[in-house]
Amino acid sequence: SWALGYQTGEGKAEAAADARMQALAPGLDLHEPTTETPGRRTEPVARNDTPADISSQLPPPEHQETQPAPEGPPAAFDASGRLAGDSREPGLNYIRLGEMELDHAIEAIDRLSRSGVGAIAVRVDSGPRGSNNPARYQLYTTHGLTRDQYRNERADRDARLAAVKEVGRRWKAAGGPTDFHDALWAKLN
Repeated sequence: SWALGYQTGEGKAEAAADARMQALAPGLDLHEPTTETPGRRTEPVARNDTPADISSQLPPPEHQETQPAPEGPPAAFDASGRLAGDSREPGLNYIRLGEMELDHAIEAIDRLSRSGVGAIAVRVDSGPRGSNNPARYQLYTTHGLTRDQYRNERADRDARLAAVKEVGRRWKAAGGPTDFHDALWAKLN
């Protein structure tokens, strides 16, 4: 039926999104494996890849808080992978690059990162959860300027905007969906 087809398509889209996130940030564990026994709380599966320098600071596994594996498209991500949320600081000015679907957002973040421009993609509401609308992301640079920096450092401000637009120009020339021609500075309130 329609519902079964929708669930199948949604599962394939989530799997494809996870594969793209893995390509963007190899080794990133998008879905923490867990074991579950009826009547007991969920515990992380034992792993031996905790860096030695911090492993002595971690509580024993039976005392660690567990969090469910993230599901669906991430709330935010940058070149390092999935983030818990928007990491920008309120009150600073950031370059807003535009809004796009997950596939394009991943590619944009990757291209910007390879060009030395830090960027973050923040999910924006695209309809009620479970709707057919794909996840959409607003992209921003991660380097924020204070009010005084924005006012007094015009050359730096203009150079940052020009760098973003150059990455966009090259992406568009290579077949990308945008050239960031409408990128502009915006204050995060």
